[in-house]
Amino acid sequence: MAGVKASIADMRPTQLTLGLSEVEERAAKIAAMTPADREAHLERKPVPHVLGPGKKIYIVDHHHLARALWSLKIPEAVLGERVADWSGLEAKAFWRMMESKGYCWPLGGVQRPLRRIVFQPVWSKCRCVQKAWVMSSKRKPAARKLSSQGCLGKS
Repeated sequence: MAGVKASIADMRPTQLTLGLSEVEERAAKIAAMTPADREAHLERKPVPHVLGPGKKIYIVDHHHLARALWSLKIPEAVLGERVADWSGLEAKAFWRMMESKGYCWPLGGVQRPLRRIVFQPVWSKCRCVQKAWVMSSKRKPAARKLSSQGCLGKS
């Protein structure tokens, strides 16, 4: 399935919330592209996924990109690597596998479409503070380590 376009409406998020500012930034960047540039950009940003119960597509990265495309009424994204096929599992076992592999954030997956994902202003603010701090701390190992853990760190 890698490299094939899929409907964003058929993709299921594995991230409970998104930062609206990042979605808006990506949407503005994509909207400014020519159709050819946009196609090339999307080919460089394929969406990795897990095949879950009912053969549904659960995306494990590029949530902001997918939501930005949806907001621009671009109906498809390019599927990337299928990192697992757990379509034979029952829902409870599926989510346990997703959690054990670190494929869902922050509180487990949600079984609703990307268009209904919740925006959290705190994530946008946190991202801005983190970005500024990392930029001011370039080449410092502690800054890179904290940056890789996210703004609230890993528990």
